Order: sequence, then C-alpha cells, then structure tokens
Amino acid sequence: MRNRIFLIGCVALALLTGCSSDDALDSGSDIVIPIIPSNSDVKIQLSSGSGSTRAALNPDENKNFEVDGLGIFCLANGFVTNNRFDNTLTWDPAHQYSGYYRLLDNVKAAAVKKTREDGSGTEYTDIEFYKSAESSEKEIKYYPLSNWLTYQFYGYYPRTEEISNTGSEVVAAIPITGKEDVVYGYTTNDAPDAYSAKYFREASHIGEAAEMPFKHKLIQVQFNCKAGMKGDVVDEKAKELIVKKVEVLNVPEKVNLVVASTDAARNGVLSIDGSATTADCVVLGDNDGEFVSVQVAEELQKLGQGIILPPLSADGTNGLPRQYEVKLTLAKKGESDTEETMLDVFPHAVLTVDSGKFTTPGMLYNVVLTIYSPEDIRLNATLESWIEDDTNYDYEY
Repeated sequence: MRNRIFLIGCVALALLTGCSSDDALDSGSDIVIPIIPSNSDVKIQLSSGSGSTRAALNPDENKNFEVDGLGIFCLANGFVTNNRFDNTLTWDPAHQYSGYYRLLDNVKAAAVKKTREDGSGTEYTDIEFYKSAESSEKEIKYYPLSNWLTYQFYGYYPRTEEISNTGSEVVAAIPITGKEDVVYGYTTNDAPDAYSAKYFREASHIGEAAEMPFKHKLIQVQFNCKAGMKGDVVDEKAKELIVKKVEVLNVPEKVNLVVASTDAARNGVLSIDGSATTADCVVLGDNDGEFVSVQVAEELQKLGQGIILPPLSADGTNGLPRQYEVKLTLAKKGESDTEETMLDVFPHAVLTVDSGKFTTPGMLYNVVLTIYSPEDIRLNATLESWIEDDTNYDYEY
C-alpha cells in the first residue's frame, strides 16, 4: 500500500514540479496507474532520413523532398527499461488510455527541406506538425513527461480520414487518381528506450531526430509513341496520325495501406478489396494539365506525364490487378491543320507482368506504343451478267 501511495503522489507531483515517473518506478512499486501526464521538455523531432524516392514526389540528389499533407502516427511499441508497467499494449482508439498509446494519431504534417545549422550547409527533410487537420498553423509536439512507454513513428501520404483500426493494426484507405503518389515510411530504432523522453535525455541522443525513410508504394508508367515499320521502312502514313487521348482502363479507385502493425512484416502492405470500384484514369499533360495532342513521328514522342498506378501482381496477391488495358484515341490529320478524322482503335494495348514488369513499387516504366497506319479495306467487285434461259415454260389455267 505504501508503494501505491508513493506512486500516486509522484505522478501528481510530476504535473507540478517535473518529478520523473522513472523515480517512482525505480522504487520497487509493482502497480502503475496509467494517468496521462503532461508534456515533457523533449520535442518530437522527426526527419525523413533517406529512402527510395522516385516517381511523382521527386527528391533532390540527397533524397530530400517536400510535400504537404502527410499523416503521422506515433504508437507505443514497448516499455522503457526497468519499467514494471506490464499492461498489454493496444492501439484500439476506443481504449480509455488511447491518448497515451496513440501519442500522435494521424496528425497532419508537412515534409520541409531545411539546412543544418552546424555550418555544413547540408540539407535535410524535417517533418513539421500542424495544430489540427483543419488548421494551417503548425506546432511543436512533445514526448510525455513520464517514461513508461517507448514509441515508433509511422507516416504516409496522402493523408486520409478513412482510417480503420484494431488493437494491433492501423490501415488507411487512400484514393487512386492516377496523378497522386503514395509514399510510406516508419522508424525501426530498436535501441533501449527508443523513442521516449528518457532516450533523448541521454548525452549521445540529445538533439537527435527520429529517422523515418519513405518509400513509394505505387508504380509510374510513362507512355511514349513512335511510328511503326513496314518491312524495312517507316510507315509514312502512321506519321499522319495524332494521339488525342491516353487512358488506363479499370484502375482501382482506392487502395488499403497498412500504416502500422504489431506484425512488422505487414507494415506498408498494399491491398485492394475485392469489392473495390474501378474507373478509367486519363493521362494528363505536364504539371497535371490537360493532355496535349501528339503527332506520331519516326522519333520517340512523349505522351503527357507519367501516370501513377497500383503495381500489378501475377497471381492477384492482396487483390492487386493482374493487368492494365490502355486505350488510345487517335485521329488522322486532314488536308488542313484544323481538319482531323477520328479513328476507331481496337484492340487496346495490354500491360502485363511478363518478366516481372509493372510489379515493383517505386519503379518508373517507360512504355512505347508503336503505331501503324490504318489499312483501307479495299474490295474489287464484279457482278456476273444475267444468264438468259432460252426455254419457254407454258402453263395452262
């Protein structure tokens, strides 16, 4: 009973004077009352670190990037050393102490390039937190004053409010538009007491930022076109054709991303529900503008900007598509610059997983569409003359 009274007194005192909860736990107490204490003086500092960064969110040569609209989680993953707090961890948002287990709960954030203040002039990517999802005002977040729990960070883009939770997993449902990247990262520091206020008070970690490398979860496809060959020469009539539109058909409108799981192997897993709806995604022009028509030429011609899609899977693992169909809208150039004749194009081009293509997140695939001129259907017809029957057939009535 004496230990219990001591602990309660210290927790209450910590709110006023900064008495560390470590002192109470070191005293031999075997009961901890999980009261959420006030903030410590240790800021939550989060850096993107390094990682695979290709596709729409284009980094610099040092893999630093900028983007607004990240979603950040800071979830309890264990207990600080010498802590006898033996309650079972849960990420259930309905739990009475979820505010403690889910220290940052889908907090809106931005990745911002900054220059280090150590005189080196090197840049890094800092993660800045917003006051709320609706606010444009940023604020500093802090680790708890107590040191009961250790944490790890999980981040993704683009942030969504469509989050599903269990006690052991957090999943985000993210819309697919064809133009928006999906990136994901999480910290993996397994050092004692990482991450907690206690960890960052150690001399070797003062001022350190948690490192969270981000990786792309989708693929990017850049379409190009060129005139085909007829025999050993270029199909000159194909150069009269104009690509008016490029579409990828039946693209899933939403993907599910495992943002955090107590089973680390599931972190970052991408899946698509069997009931998910699909839509046709149109290739856009540069900077998400309107597609600009391209006349077919002997040389390779770029068709708009890259389109960003869920990766393919040969066997449909996790509901991922097995193939994509690509529809072209073509026109034939007329006598004048303003005269065009629209053409029917069939069949559609098909992107498949042959040789592992279109299956690796973070890869940019260049697809060349070889275009041939339409063959005129020419039919030379003759008509036999009537053959006269010279016989007269008489009928009596």
